[in-house]
Amino acid sequence: MSLKYAATKVSEGHYVLPKTKDMKVDAHAYLSEALYEASDETLWDQLRNGASYEGVTGAYIMPDAHMGYGVPIGSVIVTEDTLIQAGSGYDISCGVLYMSTGLMAADIADLARRRQWIEEIVQRSPNIPTSWFNWGVCLSTLGRESEAAEKFLKAYELAPDDYGAQYRAFRSLFFAQDYAAFLEFATQECDAHPEMIEHLLADDDFSTLFARPEFQELRDRYQK
Repeated sequence: MSLKYAATKVSEGHYVLPKTKDMKVDAHAYLSEALYEASDETLWDQLRNGASYEGVTGAYIMPDAHMGYGVPIGSVIVTEDTLIQAGSGYDISCGVLYMSTGLMAADIADLARRRQWIEEIVQRSPNIPTSWFNWGVCLSTLGRESEAAEKFLKAYELAPDDYGAQYRAFRSLFFAQDYAAFLEFATQECDAHPEMIEHLLADDDFSTLFARPEFQELRDRYQK
């Protein structure tokens, strides 16, 4: 039986897989039509698996979902009185932190309050790079780019292969107009990865900085 084709499109970007076998709830997939067509059967099998644990009250996959271990990466499995270890990842320390709180969705809808919550998480577990990254995202959304850059740089320090954090650090430094810190970071990254100069020059925003003499020197040093 194909679980993928058992799912019903209920609205634009929203598919529902009805309960089957041991599933405790219907499972919901938030996918565009193109993402739905590209999804494979393994993803849907893992979604069913995630919806079948004891205590599950909700099962969802997001647009970035793909095959994981037991449950899809990019899924949300809501439980009551149950922790699902497979959902936190175990091969690359995915950075999931379990906390017992009395918070409801409405309590963290406000960005400023959400930032306070993330700050508390970071203080409790300061070596989780995704917590620093999320803190940076909140600050950037609030327009506090200088502070956001500090958080993205910390996330990148903890996870030096996270080029998303690297890019967001550059972006926040640019919009904070902290060009001296941008140049320092760019020099550091070009020293480690000379090809970085091409990425900086290819960016519509960052490339504008290379009209400045100090940035021209950086370009001349590394551009082939």
